[in-house]
Amino acid sequence: MVWGAISYNWKSPLVFLDGTGPKGVIVKDYLHQVLEPIVAPAFMDLLEYDASPEAQYIEDQAPIHGTGRMLRETKNILGIPLHKRPPSSPDFNPIENVWRILKQRIKARDTFPQNIHDLIKAVQEEWDHLQPSAWNQYIDNMPVRLAQVKERKGMQTEF
Repeated sequence: MVWGAISYNWKSPLVFLDGTGPKGVIVKDYLHQVLEPIVAPAFMDLLEYDASPEAQYIEDQAPIHGTGRMLRETKNILGIPLHKRPPSSPDFNPIENVWRILKQRIKARDTFPQNIHDLIKAVQEEWDHLQPSAWNQYIDNMPVRLAQVKERKGMQTEF
């Protein structure tokens, strides 16, 4: 499992989570490998990220993001302002567009990764090459996206 975050003109380091659970990555892994070392410091302006007072952390419905009271309270204690969790939808979460861009770039490579090591290397390289112009547009057009979702009563949009 890989995690990354974006904001206007900023992207997080990419994290390839080490799963400690019997079936892989668990909530505890997400807390200790992502929320504590990266997300909380980002909202405390410790990671060269000047979070505006209105900034909110958006998560999708991945199970490790947790819906339980304990994890919500932990995020609150860490100072992570949460946005209501949208589904994995490019309509509501600009990072979904970034994942699509990464997938397209990896598929377009001369040599497609043949093993997990090569795949991790390719994902990291493409993440490193991403510039703010690749994702700022998706943040800029959020008002249009939301209006279109409302207009279409939740049905498919052009995004």
